[in-house]
Amino acid sequence: MKKEAFNSGKVVPYKDFRANHAVKVGNTIYVSGQLAWDKDGNVVGEGDSEAQAVQAFENLKSILEEAGATLNDVVKLTVFYSEAADREKVIAVRKRYFTAEPYPAIIGIIAKLADPKLLVEMDAIAVVTD
Repeated sequence: MKKEAFNSGKVVPYKDFRANHAVKVGNTIYVSGQLAWDKDGNVVGEGDSEAQAVQAFENLKSILEEAGATLNDVVKLTVFYSEAADREKVIAVRKRYFTAEPYPAIIGIIAKLADPKLLVEMDAIAVVTD
């Protein structure tokens, strides 16, 4: 099967990492980890896990749109929290973005992120069925 790379102009470029925002194989889209970076690489919502989750979801949404999908196509979501205390705030944001069943399978992991200013990271797998 052919692999296609997708990159959104609304999200900070990953070319320096030798990575793409997403790779599509068949009808499955694998989205790289998304952080609270704006398109220029600035941290959005420093110290605010809710604002960071919103930015990460907006980045995820933009990348999926570039690849011909929506959040409704997400089947698996992995969320990394730098602090366990941020979990409930991020879940509340997630509920604003995933409003229709079936909801994606999800895992939340407490982990130290690469930059101490970043509180939330998420990646996703989406399957386009229509």
